[in-house]
Amino acid sequence: MPSGNVFPVTGELAASMRKATADLPPPSIDDGGQLAGWLQRHYRECVEGCAGIDRLRQAVERSLATTPGARGYLVLDCRELLDGVGDAEAITLLTALLTLVGTPMRVFDDWDLWKPLGTNTEVAPERATGVGYNPLHIDVVNSTMPPAYACLLCVREDPKGGGNSLIANLQNAVAKLDPQQVQYLSEPAYRDGSFYRLSGVGVELNPFPVLRRRPDGLWMVRFSAKMLPEMEPGPHQEAVRALERLLVAGQEEFLLGKDQVLIVNQRLVCHGRMPLGEGQSDIPPAQRRVLRQVFLTTP
Repeated sequence: MPSGNVFPVTGELAASMRKATADLPPPSIDDGGQLAGWLQRHYRECVEGCAGIDRLRQAVERSLATTPGARGYLVLDCRELLDGVGDAEAITLLTALLTLVGTPMRVFDDWDLWKPLGTNTEVAPERATGVGYNPLHIDVVNSTMPPAYACLLCVREDPKGGGNSLIANLQNAVAKLDPQQVQYLSEPAYRDGSFYRLSGVGVELNPFPVLRRRPDGLWMVRFSAKMLPEMEPGPHQEAVRALERLLVAGQEEFLLGKDQVLIVNQRLVCHGRMPLGEGQSDIPPAQRRVLRQVFLTTP
């Protein structure tokens, strides 16, 4: 069980939500990759009418609002909610539930709304489907409009007990940088990854600044520790390494369990993953860890 910021969807709320969503049509997306507008409204109306929804709405607002005091993440414990529910029905139910936070969207055009993230021993260990340490980052860092929220559903835990989730507060870390480091991080000197067949995230931004002030006074932080190995030594690399050290020093770590959903506000926090348990190649592929990923946008 996560030891962090957890909201259990249980009791009256779980029962009411299952009843309210029992006859909902499955998710479909528009040409921009977002949940179709009529479905967004229909799903949200169904969820808003559920008994006990006020407690969940308050938890969402308290934890996920883009304000300095918010935790920046929330774990929804949906084990009771999803008990005995089939896969297709679970995706519909969870998609409806997430409309309380934002509009579900498909970023990667080659996948469904909920992208599967299995475990592959043949890819680079640091990748999302790899078996190693996945360092702290925000998703789609190299775009003009990274998704506001990233969500991960645990379908099956690692049989070896590894793969703890990592969360680190971006705003707190930036506040501890010195002015010279902030200056270097504000310059468009950073690159990460490729940009291919993506929707709803603007256009490619490579190179990009790690830091940019938002109109509300918070920092827009485009951080990914994955870019560090490719950087040339120098003050820009030193500045982003200083930011990484601050993030790691303040990170939270917990194991996401089956039927639990991690929601991350990417404007406040970044996320990562500890290595999976040793001996992944000994586990049959059909029994390895599986997550599903979906993103949320806001108006």
